Amino acid sequence: FVPGVRIPADFLEGRGTLVGFQEGLGAYLSALRYRGGAVTLEIDRLFQGTNQKNHQAVAAHIPMLMHPGPSAVAVVGVGSGQGPSRFLMYEIDRLDCIDIEPAIFPFISEYFEAAWMDDPRVRLIGDDGRNFLSYTERTYDLIALELGQPHRAGVAYFYTVDFYRRLRLRLGPGAAVVQFVPLDFLSFEQLRSVVRTFIEVYPASSLWYNTSELLLVGSRSDRLSIAAGSLERLASNRRVFADLRYSPWGGPEYWMNQAEVMLAGFLCGRCGLERLAAGAPLYRDDRPVLDYATMGVDERIVDNGPKVRQLRRYLEPVVLILGDGAPAVDLARVDRIRQKNLGQIEATSLIWQALVQPDLAASNRLLSRAVKANPDYALAAAGRALLQQKRYSDAQAYLERAVHGRPDDLDAQIDLATCLLQQDRLEAARQGFAAVLEHEPQRFAAQVGLAESLLRIGRLEEAVTHYLKALRLDPTDYRGHNDLGLAFAQLGQLRAAADQFALALVHRPDYLPARQNLARAREQLEAAGQRP
Repeated sequence: FVPGVRIPADFLEGRGTLVGFQEGLGAYLSALRYRGGAVTLEIDRLFQGTNQKNHQAVAAHIPMLMHPGPSAVAVVGVGSGQGPSRFLMYEIDRLDCIDIEPAIFPFISEYFEAAWMDDPRVRLIGDDGRNFLSYTERTYDLIALELGQPHRAGVAYFYTVDFYRRLRLRLGPGAAVVQFVPLDFLSFEQLRSVVRTFIEVYPASSLWYNTSELLLVGSRSDRLSIAAGSLERLASNRRVFADLRYSPWGGPEYWMNQAEVMLAGFLCGRCGLERLAAGAPLYRDDRPVLDYATMGVDERIVDNGPKVRQLRRYLEPVVLILGDGAPAVDLARVDRIRQKNLGQIEATSLIWQALVQPDLAASNRLLSRAVKANPDYALAAAGRALLQQKRYSDAQAYLERAVHGRPDDLDAQIDLATCLLQQDRLEAARQGFAAVLEHEPQRFAAQVGLAESLLRIGRLEEAVTHYLKALRLDPTDYRGHNDLGLAFAQLGQLRAAADQFALALVHRPDYLPARQNLARAREQLEAAGQRP
């Protein structure tokens, strides 16, 4: 036993604040809150989802375009619930959610949005997804394989020709299967084998952009196309339309509830995939190649640029998947957005490479290439990454360009104000945070940033007001409790200060500043003749 060490909490916590954890049947589940409000789901310290909308939600909408009216849907790998909850926005009759870790369901219910679990159409199944789908007698109109990192135990066996053949038996007439393709973990040759294995069983397939986690959509039918009326549903289904007011890298111009933006996710269909995969070896159950090949890959520093350049060779016109009677779309706009989608994948990997590059000039060249690949995304993303690296002046330059180009990007505004705060430009930072709160008063990062700006300026009572607002949004923010304690101390309210320092230690017992501040506050209380 080591005093102050919490096992396994300290291991699971990483760089966030551990909101909760649970030892499941075969893994540790943890929910971590990062400053800014997001709660992230990790399994054995590997990212599995978040409480903020991301590409995992879109992974449900894309395959729903390809089926005229699915009734029964199965999802393997529920993550934080973003994918399963989106299928329920459509008129399906049944949704089977299968996860090998039974503890995931009550864990999601406690720490993530889980109202979808109460829908009577939902069945929660704690079982090995591969075995369940191999042996169940049920058939489905759509099966979504939303697995995580391919080096996790058992995941690579969802990418074999043996499994896909068994899975085909579970698909009804005209049914489809969608497979996550995590490009970050794959070399281009491994990508070719993933595609070759998939189209061996589902020749009528298409490949879609969904950030670097590409999607393969295959069908039992001879042809796979956008179902009649599917594009119109983007506007007519209110829940879908509202949910797709989202872009993984841009503003309203790139929201995915527009037909052109959604169609820009299409990369290639049957012919393009056959050319891409020609001659690649198949993945089989009896040769566990993929899991060993991806072991140890650090997706944060992988170079996706060469893969993206190769993928561009196999792009096909989106008209190939437009069914009869599809509405007219601006094909030139579709192609422009598609190029930017691929640019976002390349830019992300360039930014990560820049951050681990020790040579400053080389790092800046990589960031410049990222901006060239997709400026709508990379300016803000590079600024945010540089901010995390404490390269404040460089970050400020990128963020100022990002905010100038997209004044609606509140995240970039918060990052820019944070940059100014870290450079002691306190009044400019205060104004930046206040401007964000005029649009969204519930932004935790803006509330706590404004509070810190006011504290350092010396406007203590205003600082207290905004710290209290911030802590109502995130009561677990230990740094916020500590800083609120400092504001109270400067106001002479020592007991209130001590209470806040103590609360900081409740949420982070090893946070040294709070421990030192609490000791100092208690000494001052004793010197004043008060009980600490």
